[in-house]
Amino acid sequence: MASLSADRPEAGVIGLAERLLYAGQLDTVYRDVYLARARALLAPVLSFEEYSALREQEAALERLLRESRLAVERLEWARVQHLSERGQALHATLADRAAELSTGRRVYGTAEFAFDPFSPGWDVALAQRGESVVATCTALVRALSALASLDSEWQAFYAGRRDHFAALQLTDASSADDAAAGISPALVAREALQAIQQCDLVRLQRLAKRMTESAPTEHQAAPGLRRSRETQLNSGG
Repeated sequence: MASLSADRPEAGVIGLAERLLYAGQLDTVYRDVYLARARALLAPVLSFEEYSALREQEAALERLLRESRLAVERLEWARVQHLSERGQALHATLADRAAELSTGRRVYGTAEFAFDPFSPGWDVALAQRGESVVATCTALVRALSALASLDSEWQAFYAGRRDHFAALQLTDASSADDAAAGISPALVAREALQAIQQCDLVRLQRLAKRMTESAPTEHQAAPGLRRSRETQLNSGG
């Protein structure tokens, strides 16, 4: 496909931006590059200024709904009618730009926490989530191939990253029950932080449970340390 043009359908621009965001979430070394490209491509459809204005309208609608609830409680029906008319106009505007706004949050908003899924040890973390590092890499290669065909201006960059990931020799963890001892506590902590940021409390609980169950008890792990503490107490030290 030819390079992007000014008359490209908005849906196509949003789809391309979403592919860039996906690639950047996995190809973390170049994440800032993907994000910068996504911003440049999205700007004609939704500039940062337009995005900020829409976010203000979202906040205004939330305030209006709070005022409406208060007016209903007070039986101020004339005010409820006035607020509902204003609310319908705001809601219609936001609904009309919902797709752009959804992508804009990820392009212009605060970057999500990301980890490199292809780093050693993360195959176990992915297995704990029911995911496959090999399948993840395959999906990334497909996404980069699509980007190379859709965005010819950056074709060489996408092709280079695609070839890099296609050449990786990856294997999946044998099962999600591979010992938590086989994965670094620091890696699990990073995975837990991502779960917190994404409000994935089920995954957070599973990680905590796995690490709690795998952690050696004081009796198992440090009898020598316990004896040392007892010696200090008996000696008054």
